[in-house]
Parts: sequence; structure tokens; C-alpha cells
Amino acid sequence: QMLLLIIKKNNDNNNNSSKNETNNENAKADVNILLAKAFGKEHFEQNHCTGVLNNAIGIPTTLVTLTITHSNINSIPSEIQELAVLEVFNFNHNSIKKLPAEFSKIISLKEINLSNNKLENFPNVITSLTNLEKLDLGQNSLKSLSTQMNKLKKLITIKLANNHLATINNLNTCGKLKFLLLQHNELTPLPSIRQLTKLRTFNVSHNQLTILPLGFEKLNHLKR
Repeated sequence: QMLLLIIKKNNDNNNNSSKNETNNENAKADVNILLAKAFGKEHFEQNHCTGVLNNAIGIPTTLVTLTITHSNINSIPSEIQELAVLEVFNFNHNSIKKLPAEFSKIISLKEINLSNNKLENFPNVITSLTNLEKLDLGQNSLKSLSTQMNKLKKLITIKLANNHLATINNLNTCGKLKFLLLQHNELTPLPSIRQLTKLRTFNVSHNQLTILPLGFEKLNHLKR
């Protein structure tokens, strides 16, 4: 049985209809109740979390998709490891700076979205998640990647746009990559991408590149 938990800030500012207002208020109330039940907290006014999820007790351990966005979350509890079959972790548009060590135990994860957060260092715990297929760390403040990226051999999509990356490490061993987005960084000459023969999208616009990486001519499936 697939269980899904989605929390998202309501951005509807249309006050022209009393019906819309009623629906919005009901939606906010439902979200607040769901958060309180899931995380054991009582202060989620206007769909804004207090900033810290103290624990994950109460979330069904059979949860497959966990999405909490636009909620000013800055800390992920160690109890996150209890979600043993979690496949999608989407916390985009929050204030997260790091992930707990226990995050590495959720080996079922296939998709992580931590875009638009406050990451300055690449979360090395991610490299233990060998089933990962999609990774989105765009719109953070990353300066480099982990030296152990070669462990993520199932990666199909990596989104790292709008960071401060000057180089990328060990992505050449991610042979299943189809989508590699690196635009708006500070990249200088890139290492060889000779082994990334399945790439369909390769975006390195708005960087400091003066030459294409070795192996670019081998990308026969490249579409853009």
C-alpha cells in the first residue's frame, strides 16, 4: 500500500470570492491537523512549520512519498530513518543546511529534492543511497560535490543549477545519467564526460567555460 504525505504552503491570495476564502481556510486547517498528527506538533499556523521537526514519530513507516515544501524547515530529525521504504523525499523551498547521519539509512530512496534550501556543503550521507535515481540540489550554495559521487551508479537526473560549483567530481562514473543540469555556476574546464554516453540533456550555460569537456563529441543521444 502506497502512502503519501504532502505539505505545501498555500499561495492563493485571491480574496475576491468568499467561496475561495472558505476553501483556503479549510485547506489550511487540514494541513495543520495533518502536520500535528504526523510530527506531534501543534504550532503550524498558516501552513508554516516552526522551523524544526523534532521527531518523525507518528509518520506511517510504510510512507513512500514525503513532501513538505515552502515551510521554513531547517532541521530534519534523526527519526527520519524509521521511514524504511521511503522512495521520494521532497523538501524544496525550506531552510535546510544539512542532513542527519541517519538519513543514509533510507536506502530505498530513489528521488531527493532539496532545491532552494541553504546547503553550503554537499550532504555526504546522500552517497550511501545507492538506489538514488534523481537528485535536485539546485538553488543552494554548494561549492563542490562529494568525492564519492561514483557510488551513485543508478543516477539518471542530477540538477545542480544556481550554486557556486567550480568543479564537479566523479560524475563520469554515473553511466546511467541522462539529464545533467549545471547552469549558473562557476565552472571552469570540466573533467571528461566520455563515459556519460546516455546523456540527453547537458546544460552548462552561464559558467566560466572556455572549452567543451573531453568526450562531448561522443554524446550521440544528446538533444539539448
